[in-house]
Amino acid sequence: MQFIGAKNIFPPDSFSWLASVENGHFWFEQRNELILWAIRHFSGAPKHYLEVGCGTGFCLSRIARAFPEAKLCAVEYYPEAITIAQKRSPQARISRADALDFNTDELFDAVGCFDVLEHVPDDKALLKKMQKMLFPKGRLFVSVPQHPWLWSNEDTMACHQRRYTCRGLLRLAETCGLKCIWHSSFVCSLAPLMLWRRFRPKPKSAVAGLATLEFSLPKPVNWIFGRLLAAERSVISTGVSLPFGGSLLMVLEKESPQKTFFEESSC
Repeated sequence: MQFIGAKNIFPPDSFSWLASVENGHFWFEQRNELILWAIRHFSGAPKHYLEVGCGTGFCLSRIARAFPEAKLCAVEYYPEAITIAQKRSPQARISRADALDFNTDELFDAVGCFDVLEHVPDDKALLKKMQKMLFPKGRLFVSVPQHPWLWSNEDTMACHQRRYTCRGLLRLAETCGLKCIWHSSFVCSLAPLMLWRRFRPKPKSAVAGLATLEFSLPKPVNWIFGRLLAAERSVISTGVSLPFGGSLLMVLEKESPQKTFFEESSC
């Protein structure tokens, strides 16, 4: 989880709270399963993987279990989050840095950036940064909150800069040398509830508000929501791209440099 330009806004003590609710929560669990499916389907078994803004490492730990042979790297700004992520994935090399300041000579065949881009004031700069860290034809997996019309108090409390449209993210990616090879919306079945929450009163406390509104669901409700998202995943895995939903997952490919006339003539 990365909050470039808002480092002093997200409370450091909230990471331990977040880690305590991720496991078993319908959204985190089903998002992880969708991400793992996408990586397997579009990258096979990545050999060298980087996660940008890994937060508490919940997704990173699942990737570590799914691809035990992969060399795992991650970058995260908050030391409180890194401590938790490193315990979850001791085999991963996690660097503390602002993503835009992170420098490495390594190239990766797969890079993940999950619900991070919306926190970044200069999202184009981050996309360009990640594009440079990919091998030619390497894959970038990006998830973001979707549809500006779903903006709610929860977006404000989570320090979001924006919600995306699919077309807007596609255009932005193209300007950064990234070609979209697949995308789909997710959390389609819960979009009506997300729209309803726009009109609720604003909670007094950011973290307490999120805890009450998003993560303290009764177990039967959490289970039902999980089954709904699992059904969406089943549909997506058949090749269907859902047209709308609270989240958007996109797979981008680094375009190979264009050969010059002289390079082509010498082949």
